[in-house]
Amino acid sequence: MNRGDCFILDANHDIYVYVGKGAKRMERIRAISAANMIRDQDHGGRSRVHIVDEFSDQGEVDIFFEKLGSGSAEEVADEESGGEDEEFEINEQEEITLFKVWEDQSERVNVAKVAQYPFKHGQLDSNVSDCFVLDAGTAGLFVWIGRHSSKNEKVQAMNRAQVFLKEHKRPWWSKISRVVEGAEPAAFKQYFVDWRDASVMPAALNHVFSANRLNAVMEEAAELPAEELRRLVKAQGPAVGFMPDKGTGHVEVWRVEDFELQPVPRDTYGSFYGGDSYVVKYDAQAGGKERHVIYFWQGETSSQDERAAAAMHSVRLDDELGGRAIQVRVVQGHEPRHFLSIFQGRMIVYLGGHHSGFRNAREASIDEAGCSRGVRLFRVRGTCTEDVRVHQVPARTEHLNSDDAFVLETPNELFIWFGQESSPAERQAAVAAAKLVAPGRQPKQVNEGSEPDALWNALGGPGEYTYSGHHSQHQHMPARLFHCQITVRGKFRVNEVDNYSQDDLAEDDVMVLDSGDEVYVWVGNTASQREKELSLKMAEDYLKMSPIHRHRATIIQIKQNEEPAGFTTLFPEWDEDFWQVQKRNK
Repeated sequence: MNRGDCFILDANHDIYVYVGKGAKRMERIRAISAANMIRDQDHGGRSRVHIVDEFSDQGEVDIFFEKLGSGSAEEVADEESGGEDEEFEINEQEEITLFKVWEDQSERVNVAKVAQYPFKHGQLDSNVSDCFVLDAGTAGLFVWIGRHSSKNEKVQAMNRAQVFLKEHKRPWWSKISRVVEGAEPAAFKQYFVDWRDASVMPAALNHVFSANRLNAVMEEAAELPAEELRRLVKAQGPAVGFMPDKGTGHVEVWRVEDFELQPVPRDTYGSFYGGDSYVVKYDAQAGGKERHVIYFWQGETSSQDERAAAAMHSVRLDDELGGRAIQVRVVQGHEPRHFLSIFQGRMIVYLGGHHSGFRNAREASIDEAGCSRGVRLFRVRGTCTEDVRVHQVPARTEHLNSDDAFVLETPNELFIWFGQESSPAERQAAVAAAKLVAPGRQPKQVNEGSEPDALWNALGGPGEYTYSGHHSQHQHMPARLFHCQITVRGKFRVNEVDNYSQDDLAEDDVMVLDSGDEVYVWVGNTASQREKELSLKMAEDYLKMSPIHRHRATIIQIKQNEEPAGFTTLFPEWDEDFWQVQKRNK
């Protein structure tokens, strides 16, 4: 034992949680949670959990050491003797192993190692009548039952796990969880880096709106047919819940050039280039105090160095504001609703980099995207002129989509193409977008199926394109809270907080709240400087570990006491005075 960690003593009818004076708050929470699990699962809820810490009276401490069999509080070693937590975490990660378990003709149980963590989804072979055991170290065992397993194997699966424990000399109290193919919990799927679920939910269903989070529009939308609801949410864009105001505050925009920030002329605000990265600073008054949001926008073809520079400068700007800003990572094509509202319908993303944008496309025989001379194609999405998104795409037929509207500019004509599934609001937005793309030119409106030859000739001729469906790349999921750490050696570790509440936000740590499209990074006031600096990397690493492909999700970094409504309404209850009360009670 040492004074820097927590320890659990299972004494049958009494379970003791010994909390070292130097243990972190999250360690205490996890230890108590584990003790409660031992009480409920191993003792049928008939045991009592006791907390022994620096505030316990001497009698409680003496009873603990009496049950332990020896020692005293004075004899517990200093925090340093417990070793580095990072060393323990590295060793624990190395223990996570996948085994194949099967029965031979003599009914003997056989176990063979398949792989060491991290695992691939394909390593679970459901085409054979075998089972698999995932040994997750201190997290216990998962027994995976494939759909082709025999009835006897399904019955005997838990018995096999018991045999596994004995043969591998694991503690008798190790937790065993039975997992059925097709109904795997997130706790199991997180160990597989490429896990993909067969069913993908449409975009209308991939947002989770708690009752106090819905605005009037979304409440009315609940009565709409599924197809109309899908279209409404599609048009709103990702990060629907992050809407601190209507976007009417003060805006400043910089482009990353030679790793430094270059101011963007105010008359070009809203124009972005996919080959560059930008930083957007937004200031507004809300709730009687000044609010700051710093977006760093990453173009799809911008270099990794430019993206890193944008993130670095957003941190610097936050520091200049006293660390009170909300930092938001935005990936091209996944702009949050609030980001769109800032530019009031004037946002256009061009292909190529900023410097290439100065060259008139009509002067080049073939542009950077391989498009014909003087031809530009823009995809338009939005619910109204205020939240319209215009993205330039290669001017080829294959990039059309009947779910949207498009603006096609040629040297001689300007077309607005309405996909048959585009909404009236999107069509109106496309008309407004055409004035931005080619001011002063008179457009011709064309419905899908009635295209003139000039339009097809500009796009390389008729051909196949996408006829429907903007689908989300991730599933409908409830909000989940995680405690994330990056160790001294660069190892990443994440623990989920079950049935979370505001009280689970540890002031000395960094937490991740995942609501689906939005990933909030909450930074506690007393988190270490290193944790603050690496907080965004924690969120990116968390997304990499996600069982579903979500590397473009919007990341929003917030500070304690600066939580926006989109964050606080994801909690069952939120008390604005919670931190002050906690401080007074300490």
